[in-house]
Amino acid sequence: MAEPVIIPKISINQPKKSTSGLSLKSIREKKEHQLRQMEVVIDEENLPKEPVTQEALSEAWKLYTDQMDKKGEKIMASILQMDHPKLEGTTLYLTYSNNTNKIELERAEFPLMAFLKKNFLIMILN
Repeated sequence: MAEPVIIPKISINQPKKSTSGLSLKSIREKKEHQLRQMEVVIDEENLPKEPVTQEALSEAWKLYTDQMDKKGEKIMASILQMDHPKLEGTTLYLTYSNNTNKIELERAEFPLMAFLKKNFLIMILN
């Protein structure tokens, strides 16, 4: 008599479905994530009391571009290094060489501004 052949069962553990970067759902998730990041409550007592100087801004700008370069975001680092921001009152002014650079910089605006705010607080408190 022939013995029955035992076929092992294959177990496929399917991971949670990830969202495609090109889908409408991913766009909605990115926007929701950005809104959650912007909902940060600002403690007015920890805000700097002294005005920010052009030198402090230039130092923070260089520090940020160096960090971007080290992270491997070479294109963003080179866009940021093309021009140094001019500080007039509480407004930063930048000159763009083309519209593509402007769009890329606008996409990275939130992390850049968060870094600058954090960096200025640290500079003034020291």
